[in-house]
Amino acid sequence: MCGITGFWNPSRTNERELRFSLDRMLDVLDHRGPDERGSRFFQERGLAMGHTRLSIIGLACGHQPIETDDGDYAVTVNGELYDYKRIRTALACEDYKCDGKSDSAITLPLYLKHDLAMVDHLRGEFAVVLYDDRKERLILIRDRFGVKPLYYAVNDNGIVWGSEVKSILQHPDIEPRLCPKAAVHQMMQVMVPGSTAFEGVDALLPGHMLVVQRNGDSLEVQTKRWWDFEFPESHDENADPEPFVQGVQDRLIDAVAARLEADVSVGCYLSGGIDSCSIIGLATTLQQSPVKAFTIAFDSDEYDESNIAKRMAERTGAEQELLRLTEKELYGPAFERATWHAERTFYNTLAV
Repeated sequence: MCGITGFWNPSRTNERELRFSLDRMLDVLDHRGPDERGSRFFQERGLAMGHTRLSIIGLACGHQPIETDDGDYAVTVNGELYDYKRIRTALACEDYKCDGKSDSAITLPLYLKHDLAMVDHLRGEFAVVLYDDRKERLILIRDRFGVKPLYYAVNDNGIVWGSEVKSILQHPDIEPRLCPKAAVHQMMQVMVPGSTAFEGVDALLPGHMLVVQRNGDSLEVQTKRWWDFEFPESHDENADPEPFVQGVQDRLIDAVAARLEADVSVGCYLSGGIDSCSIIGLATTLQQSPVKAFTIAFDSDEYDESNIAKRMAERTGAEQELLRLTEKELYGPAFERATWHAERTFYNTLAV
């Protein structure tokens, strides 16, 4: 988990103002990336990009923002891109250079080769912000399922973005105001896609990109869908189920294997349900070393599944870490901290 943030205000070109504003925005994202902080300014454009890093892949060579040697292109990435080694090798065969060996390094050469169609070659959980100075174009991209967050605010002065709303609210052009309509929706247990709890701040939808093009002294903003589900309209009730069963197994193995790629230890959530038990079972056979499993136990038998999780951990040889939460902890300061991080109201304690 890293943090990305920035803004583009064509009329604001004072270097000191740019740095001061970006530093404030990065300060509130330190918890997302305590290992390193980076920034890139296109001063004459009034554009600033910032990144706080949590090192997972390419520990010694993953500094961001990443930019080309000529400085005309820059990118920040939050998340993880799978199959990056194969993609990096294929790009190298065509003389497209990756800056470093981190997974994020494939984004710029993919853009130089495919332009906006680069998104079709990205697999993973990611939020990407890329700036093309030659075309004076900014691109915000969110992964297919919206695993990684990306928020933005557009007004007459320009655009501000961030991994969390709180970073956007630090910008001087943004006035923090709660949205009454969003509050009603959230209390009704409804989260309207693309909305946030704050007026004027939107969430980029999963599988979408936001393309910001400079036109004179103004910015033109366009949203594009780049991916969506494809559902069959009908099915054969007499079809043999075996190919579908095998298809789920093959894809689940592939998905778990892709997520175990890291230069640091990888752990699993283990609740005792069929989903997490399946994942840890596959991870155990995919990894050479024991898997670290994390389980939350409750003081209510009605909700607690830790006994099932414990049996699964013993069966797979996982190293289980059990965290016990009481009702007092769920509804105390932990609830307040969870609200600060989630930036919205809750109707249950799942987020806590």
